[in-house]
Amino acid sequence: MPYAYCYRCPFGLEYPECEIHCADYLEDFFVGHVAPDAVAALIVEPVQGEGGFIVPPPGYFKKIKAMCEQHGIIFIMDEIQAGMGRTGKLFAC
Repeated sequence: MPYAYCYRCPFGLEYPECEIHCADYLEDFFVGHVAPDAVAALIVEPVQGEGGFIVPPPGYFKKIKAMCEQHGIIFIMDEIQAGMGRTGKLFAC
């Protein structure tokens, strides 16, 4: 699953004109490949650590969270690398 990386967008789009297509792609994946009711939870890193500390665009996680709520999927933010002040705030999200 491609991460929301605006600098090197896997879809060749530019933010904000893309309207956060990467979040729509995730929803299309759930609808087209995995039944949303078969997914218990979605775990994401708010700042992808192993890929170069990539920060997704504003609104990305709001869109993902809304999609999870719509389908009854638990939304989990894993801040093991970015939390506790490592990004300048107590938590990254």
